[in-house]
Amino acid sequence: MVEERANARDLMDDIPRKGTRLVVLGPRLPDLDLPAAIRRIRANAATRVVSILALLPADEPAGAEERALEA
Repeated sequence: MVEERANARDLMDDIPRKGTRLVVLGPRLPDLDLPAAIRRIRANAATRVVSILALLPADEPAGAEERALEA
């Protein structure tokens, strides 16, 4: 099942509650940047085992991919 969330806060609340196994993140969330969202998922014991697929457009500014990988 695919479900969309409007912001990172809703996403973070739903991941452990719904037993999410994969999160697909785009480069822009209204309340959190991509690296911060990844770090928040990894920092929580209930969500750190979730797989993350980060989608970045080809014209994303230099360094965006590295920041996402470092998170």
